[in-house]
Amino acid sequence: MSRFATNRSGATTHLEVFPVVVVRFDVLFETIFLAIELGVVVLLTALEQSMRAVVRVADARGRAARSGFELLDRSRVCLLSLQSFRVLSLGLSLSTGVGHRPLPAMGFVVRYVTRPYVDVAWRRPIASLNYLLTSHVWRQDHNGFTHQDPGFIDVVVNKKADTIRVYLPPDANTLLSVTDHCLRSRHYVNVIIAGKQPAPQWLDMDAAITHCAAGLGIWTWASNDEGHDPDVVMACAGDVPTLETLAAVEILRQHVPDLKIRVINVVDLMTLQPEKEHPHGLSDEAFDALFTRDKPIIFAFHGYPYLIHRLTYRRTNHGNLHVRGYKEEGTTTTPFDMTVLNDLDRFHLAADVIDRVPGLSARAAPAKQFLRDNLAAHASYIREYGDDMSEIRDWAWGAGGLAHNR
Repeated sequence: MSRFATNRSGATTHLEVFPVVVVRFDVLFETIFLAIELGVVVLLTALEQSMRAVVRVADARGRAARSGFELLDRSRVCLLSLQSFRVLSLGLSLSTGVGHRPLPAMGFVVRYVTRPYVDVAWRRPIASLNYLLTSHVWRQDHNGFTHQDPGFIDVVVNKKADTIRVYLPPDANTLLSVTDHCLRSRHYVNVIIAGKQPAPQWLDMDAAITHCAAGLGIWTWASNDEGHDPDVVMACAGDVPTLETLAAVEILRQHVPDLKIRVINVVDLMTLQPEKEHPHGLSDEAFDALFTRDKPIIFAFHGYPYLIHRLTYRRTNHGNLHVRGYKEEGTTTTPFDMTVLNDLDRFHLAADVIDRVPGLSARAAPAKQFLRDNLAAHASYIREYGDDMSEIRDWAWGAGGLAHNR
């Protein structure tokens, strides 16, 4: 059993832990392992309190000393605390930013905490470990290059398919739906990537629940290919990529109105894998029905582009898949400039479509010039004013006259 107390900051801390050991020969090794894990809780309590004392001393000596200890406190002690809570079957979630991700210990969490207990008859279900990454690569207003690394997604995807889940909700309602699902789940490592800045709301709650249950789907309200084969598929995964994709779609529909565009949003990243590789994966038939077998696909992704290629390399239309994502560019700059520096912005995405759709480049030359002019205007504006242009900051779907029915 465990006892807990609330410290001055209101946080719950461990006081004492008394493991209950069931001595049976057939579960001897599992019992020993459990006792070791419970012992970690006691050690962890002392370590955590010691670290906090060091941080308080460092505060008195200056913030320069404080920052290093604080990083260790957040990344290492916090992860071990989470691990101990899960061994005790207590649900807990970690909300963090990309700069404080405990990468080295991720394999330990998956392999040695979740998996050994799943098939043990006397062990009650273990609450899932839930990561909520809110300070992400596409907002570097003040953090800079130290916080620009979406590679945690890649680390998670390397782990066993029956354990890991990765979600990229595009708005607040999908975030609520995904979080509700993750908190109810057992035996998983769930990773949710969602920014903490104000953002557009794309779906109402009912539509969000349906969309999240499917894992991905066509956004018919943003598409104009109904009843026709699309000329291009524009896919997106992540809140910022979704915003930029929809803005690019609006530009294209205004400047090239006869272009048939299908918009697909991906919430559950693992649906991109074949069903034989991951429990959430789509069948080849279902994937082809969505992404087509032969049309260009422009995919805007939150993380490193090669991960999407890795997940989809067996798909029929992989040769026509063109992914835009983070490519190690940028520093402390405006939100929109981060996307421009990595070719993920609306103007680069729209230009990609014009270049990739057969026969479109010549007749869409005026649209291409419009895109170049806007990129030049953006570069000039942020250097003079240090902020994004109002037409970028205040952009909203439907403001240009497109249908707003969601």
